Amino acid sequence: QARALASILNSNLDVNTDRTEIIHRYVLNTLYYSTNFMRQWTDSTGWTTNTNVCGGPWFGIGCNDLGQITSIQLIGNTLSGTLPSELRALTALEVLDLSSNGFLTGSIPSQLGELSNLVTLNLSLNSF
Repeated sequence: QARALASILNSNLDVNTDRTEIIHRYVLNTLYYSTNFMRQWTDSTGWTTNTNVCGGPWFGIGCNDLGQITSIQLIGNTLSGTLPSELRALTALEVLDLSSNGFLTGSIPSQLGELSNLVTLNLSLNSF
C-alpha cells in the first residue's frame, strides 16, 4: 500500500486529475505491487507510467465510456503474491480474470463480494 501511494505521489498528477483517476491508480498500483512479488509480470505495459488508466495503454485493463474500469484481465501474466482488498473500490468492475498465473497465494479477499457489478471472476490455476 505504501509503494502504491508513493507511486501516485511521485507521478506528477495534474492538479485537475479527477478523483476516479486517482482511485483507479491507487487500486491498480496496489494490485501491481502486491502481485509482482517473486516474479516480474510478463507484460506490465502502462502499469508504471503516468498515462491515464482509461485513456492509455494499460495492459489488461478495460473501461467503459464513463472512464470507469470494467475489466481486469491478466491471464497467464506471471502474477505472484496476494490479492489486495482495495480492489473493492473498483465499483464498476464486471470482469476480474487473473487465471493461469500459478503463483497467486493467500486468501481471496472477502471484499470482492462487495463488487455488485462483477459478473465474471476467474482465479483458477493459481495457488489459493
